Amino acid sequence: MKKQVIDPDTFTWIVRKQLNCCGGAEYMIEVKELNGCISYGETIAEAKKGLEESIKLWYSHHKKENSLLQTNTKVIHLEPNMTKEEFEQINQKLIHILLK
Repeated sequence: MKKQVIDPDTFTWIVRKQLNCCGGAEYMIEVKELNGCISYGETIAEAKKGLEESIKLWYSHHKKENSLLQTNTKVIHLEPNMTKEEFEQINQKLIHILLK
């Protein structure tokens, strides 16, 4: 069986600049068609480099390696930056979970 090549450019991306755990900035790229398939990086280019591996891992985890989506779309949705309030709210939830 011929193995299909995974091309991140054939999926729809949701790109968001957000604060990381140290208070610096990072980029998150989520693949819209694959719920929970996300890559992070200090730059968009770095986050994009991790997309192919993220997609492979997503399919491996979901046992769908032989039925890859071929959407042939190159739509990119830019989400607004995460606000300081959103960042603090997420960190408070994480702290609460970790201290349980």
